[in-house]
Amino acid sequence: MASLSRQLLLVAALLSAAHGARILHVVPIPAWSHWHIFRALMWELADRGHHVSIITPLAEKEPHRNWTMVPVAANLDIMPSTGVDIFDYGKDKIDIMSRLFHYGERACERLMEEEAVQRLLKSKTERFDLLINELFFNDCFLVLAHKFQVPIVGLCPFEGAPWMDDMVGNPTPLAYLPNIFLDYGRLDSLLDRAGNAAFSLLTKLYRRYVYLPRVDAIVRRHVPDAPSIAQLEQTTALVLLNSHVAFNVPRPMLPGVVTYGGMQLKPPKKLPQDLQKFLDDAPDGVIYFSLGSYIKGTDLRPQAKNAFIEVFSRIKQRVLWKFEDDNLPGKPDNVMISKWLPQADILAHKNVRLFMTHGGINSIQEALYHGVPLIGFPVFGDQNCNMNRVEWIGLGIKIPISNVSVESLTWAIKEVLEVPSYRQTAQQRSRVFRDNPRPLKEEAAYWVEYVLRHKGAPHLRSAALDLTWYQYLLLDVIAFIVLVVVVVLVALLLVLRYLLRLFRKPVPKKTKAKSSKKRD
Repeated sequence: MASLSRQLLLVAALLSAAHGARILHVVPIPAWSHWHIFRALMWELADRGHHVSIITPLAEKEPHRNWTMVPVAANLDIMPSTGVDIFDYGKDKIDIMSRLFHYGERACERLMEEEAVQRLLKSKTERFDLLINELFFNDCFLVLAHKFQVPIVGLCPFEGAPWMDDMVGNPTPLAYLPNIFLDYGRLDSLLDRAGNAAFSLLTKLYRRYVYLPRVDAIVRRHVPDAPSIAQLEQTTALVLLNSHVAFNVPRPMLPGVVTYGGMQLKPPKKLPQDLQKFLDDAPDGVIYFSLGSYIKGTDLRPQAKNAFIEVFSRIKQRVLWKFEDDNLPGKPDNVMISKWLPQADILAHKNVRLFMTHGGINSIQEALYHGVPLIGFPVFGDQNCNMNRVEWIGLGIKIPISNVSVESLTWAIKEVLEVPSYRQTAQQRSRVFRDNPRPLKEEAAYWVEYVLRHKGAPHLRSAALDLTWYQYLLLDVIAFIVLVVVVVLVALLLVLRYLLRLFRKPVPKKTKAKSSKKRD
């Protein structure tokens, strides 16, 4: 019986593979935080019998049997060059966008010359059914959709940017939807809305008329007959955003835009024995402290590092600190350090009272899932916006990294641990975060397969993509209405003027001759 079951499973797997699609996934950013999210979807698609070829600089330790890893060089760093203090990186928003656009150009230049990419571009026999492209300044890879004549799915590691809406004709309500590259958690004032709209429109214009033409020039050196990137991106069938209403601002979305925020989250695994004991034997609870996969605790300025050490030495809670060195001078007895920690599994422990974080979206989603309040120290990217939103919904407190001091840390820890509303909000938002019609990776996979089943799902395409910007904004209609009103008003004024002249026309005087005759 067991042998028969194995045979049936083998047959089912073979049939699934026979009917599975060949998917090309491009994720060339050397960032584990991005791949950590996308991996869940690629695994789900592979489990469903699809074969996924993955272009990435990251070395996957345990690839799925239905994956083919296509390695490229971990070529470019989007962060500051040597000599730039990483903790000053997030202050100048124009500089950040300039760096990101410049990164996109340099990455395109170098990635197009990668041997693996050249092999794909020149292949006469390779076949794919779908391109899943990471939407993070990797626009040049859309040429692969042209090469293989396949639909495009855009996969974004955060909640999206205005130009991603433009790919599928989705509305972008700038009046209340903050741009993720700015620091707004919400838009409260006229100046907030003006700044949000101006920044969003300027970056869209720069991208459309400066950045994309430069990328086109690079792409056409390798693929001379390629359409423009602007044309290719408007053939995008589906955009997947790392967003969820439990945290992100609710917004209008067309059927071609799907949110998947939290699909990477899994039930907690058993902790290593030393961690389990450290957490279990903490009657006053545990504070977990991590600055993510890119920012290191060892990078902290001495003043900030000493402030953390001083404050941790004064509290009764235990502290689990992700610190990328074997030694921490002055480490208090209640603090345990480690170069790597299973963050999601730790946050699931009942004794964790507080998560001190850099404010990355993955970390916030893991805290939300397990109902743990936050104190955040944002540095760059979406972290400021995320932490402002954390404060807005009452999930925690933001402390700018430049404002870290014994006083600010002491107050924030006392506030979050002793005021019940923070934990209550975290647990309420956790219930919302977990309340989905079906598991989020299954939801995302369903829509990817939907695009495959319906050959790009052209019926989902928005008619907005066929309109010019002034037609979309109804400026031509407004201009026509204004013209009609002006013509009618002018006509009425002319008629009125004519009538006034007619009624004011003087009665002609009788001549003297006629007057004499009358007297005679």
